[in-house]
Amino acid sequence: MGSNPVSPIIIQDTPSYVISHYNIAASRNWSKIVILATKKSLLYVKILYKVGAIKNFILIKSNSKTDKIVLTPSFYRNSPVYKNIRYVSTPSKKHTVTLKALRLLKTALRASILILSTPYGLVTHKEAIRRKTGGIIICALS
Repeated sequence: MGSNPVSPIIIQDTPSYVISHYNIAASRNWSKIVILATKKSLLYVKILYKVGAIKNFILIKSNSKTDKIVLTPSFYRNSPVYKNIRYVSTPSKKHTVTLKALRLLKTALRASILILSTPYGLVTHKEAIRRKTGGIIICALS
């Protein structure tokens, strides 16, 4: 009769998509993860690479519309560098933080890292303090 075309996968919430794939790979000690490539997912992968949660990543372009990102979590002695990345803000609930609150949190966080969405893009909490800005907390790496 006729074939139904395959509908493209739509990622509703990019941070949770990338973070959940990372957490699954870290808990199972996988050496590679393959995720769908979008502009937003590439931004989140780049910030995770910048903070050291991801050792390396490759963007694979294909002829079809489904480009992929292959990434490798960082491990130290067969244990992931960041055991858990906690997704803080959801589409329905945004957690904002001011510069003053960031300065107070800096001592409490110790080895943890917050990733914020600021007017300067996705940055760590240390970079946000350096740029003297607050933002929306996306996730916490611990």
